[in-house]
Amino acid sequence: MSAITVYVNGEAKQIASHTNLADLVKVIQQEMQMEDDPKSIATAVNEIFVPRASRANCELKHGDQIMTFTPITGG
Repeated sequence: MSAITVYVNGEAKQIASHTNLADLVKVIQQEMQMEDDPKSIATAVNEIFVPRASRANCELKHGDQIMTFTPITGG
């Protein structure tokens, strides 16, 4: 299996090709010793917000810029 480079919050990260955003979120949470809770991280790929429900369908490509951040709720 080949690897690609993506950038997570500005840092280069090698991942397997055909990795989707949902899988990457799980890896990020494990690395940060966070609870496996997809609701605790909001995501954007190449400056476009990706809702939780769409992460599994978002296959990452070489050079993609992924931003993760804590979602803000309330009104």
